Amino acid sequence: MVDRKTIFIRGKAQYAKVTAPTPNYNKDGYEWTVDLQLDEAGIAQAKAELVPKKIKTSDKFGKYVRFKQGTQYKDRITGEMKNRQPIAIVDAKGHPWDMSQKIGNGSVIDVKASVVDYGPGKELGVYLQKIRVLELVPY
Repeated sequence: MVDRKTIFIRGKAQYAKVTAPTPNYNKDGYEWTVDLQLDEAGIAQAKAELVPKKIKTSDKFGKYVRFKQGTQYKDRITGEMKNRQPIAIVDAKGHPWDMSQKIGNGSVIDVKASVVDYGPGKELGVYLQKIRVLELVPY
């Protein structure tokens, strides 16, 4: 059985590519992605709600977690590829984000993500759902 939970975590955005999708690592599709720089509280939360393996370290900005979501998914029943809705982004007051405004490095954001446990021996799936921009650093 697949176990799902929703988490909310705050940090500073790094390399946010969420206003428009970009090619994925394999260049065979597109995705939205953001690296969330974590403070001590965020690191503790990530260790408790994710797995330490998901926490990466960068010389440039320390501990972070990469959140991403592909633009398409395979329907489990039909096997067809279907399009996902763009990542929902809102400002601090909950108003829809102007998608022409990119989110710069160091912007303080809240991330809503879905964490899926596929069972023993399988890696946790961490999927970006929504972003709230609290303090924007212009791109």
